[in-house]
This record gives sequence, C-alpha cells and structure tokens, in this order.
Amino acid sequence: MATVALLLKKITILRMRAQIGYLQMIYNYKLTSPGSTESSIIGEKEEMSGGGDQDDGFVVKLRGLPWSATVDEILRFFKECNVKGGKNGVHMTTSREGRPSGEAFVEFENEGDMERACERDRDHMGNRYIEVFKVGRAEMEWVIKRCGPTYGANEDGCVRLRGLPFGCSKEEIAQFFTGTSRYFEVVYRK
Repeated sequence: MATVALLLKKITILRMRAQIGYLQMIYNYKLTSPGSTESSIIGEKEEMSGGGDQDDGFVVKLRGLPWSATVDEILRFFKECNVKGGKNGVHMTTSREGRPSGEAFVEFENEGDMERACERDRDHMGNRYIEVFKVGRAEMEWVIKRCGPTYGANEDGCVRLRGLPFGCSKEEIAQFFTGTSRYFEVVYRK
C-alpha cells in the first residue's frame, strides 16, 4: 500500500513539474513575442505595438478577412487612404500550410491615413466584419517572417499536392502532369 501511495506522489510531482515547465515556456514566449510589453533581455518596459511613431511606421492589422480576400479588395476597402507602395503595402498572412489566415497588415503613408483606416474598424467586406487596429512595424515584420511570403505573391507556378497515396513516387507525379508544361520539377516532401 505504501508503494502505491509513493508512486502516486511521484506521478503527482512529475505532473506538477511538467505544468510548471509548460507555464515557464508560455511566460518566456510572451516576454519575447511581438506585442509584449516587456523585454526579456533587460526587463525594461517596451512598447512594441503602438503604431504611429515615425520609426515604427503607420501599420494596421486586419482580422476577420474572408479566405478569398485579395490585395485589390483590401485596397478598395481603404480607398480613401493612401497605402504605402500600393499593392506592396498590403501583406496578407498565411497558415503553416500556405492557406490564407484571414489576417493582413497594411502600411500607410502617414498617421492621418492610418487613423482613417482605423475608423473602418468593424466595417464589412462582403458579409464579414473586419477588425482594424494599429500595430507596430516590429509585430508586422515578426509575423511576416514566420509565415513566409504574402499570400498570392508567390505566383511562380508552384502547385502543392495533398492526399497523395502513401507509396506515390516522383515519377508518378511527373507522369500525372505530363503535357501541362514544357518544364516542371517535382519536389517531394515527406
């Protein structure tokens, strides 16, 4: 009986250690991720997501975009604002699978344009309302770096295939696409 109690006590201690480790991991992530108000290096308060000062640029984040939203639709949504660089000022994010995430960042020419853009918060694009809020350039760059190129920007003719049979070979994939293009390359990731 004492052995069972001791074993249960050890299991409980291990669970507590795992939970503490998990909480510590979350705490460290929050300290070093964009939008946090503390710097993990020196512990000073740092505003990373205020948007609006000259070094930080004039950036807003859009959330709730339709999956089918395009850069042109976002530009039309902000037609009364000057988007910095036109289409190059719109950065749509993607999931790890390369699908649209429903979020985007938009850079504006000046603070007035950014403020006008924020007035569109909760306006509708199609049948969805779009959240618009200020963020810092650092957060935008951090997210873009981690999600890859802007959705739709990689128009190099690359096709991603899913649901292939387990034993499918490069040759079978190449044979499937025979006659569609003069040149193609099969990149096979497991």
